[in-house]
Amino acid sequence: MANSGTATTRKYRVAVTATEDFPVSLPSVRQALKGVASIKIVPLPFRPLDTVEETKFAEMFSGVHGDQPPRSGPLRLLVH
Repeated sequence: MANSGTATTRKYRVAVTATEDFPVSLPSVRQALKGVASIKIVPLPFRPLDTVEETKFAEMFSGVHGDQPPRSGPLRLLVH
């Protein structure tokens, strides 16, 4: 396939775990990921999960990237 000369931008989807016990500055996350990734907020409890909860939250993480870094390098974000 010939290169058309236009850059293809792949948009990623990342999960952000945010709860009252573990709050996240979502405006900062949205600003940092603007144009790079869409955000899925997962209210993952900040405690051990039972088997039923593990299954529930594993399903909530489906469709997000993170199992492999983007080809251009890993996306690392730490917001306090």
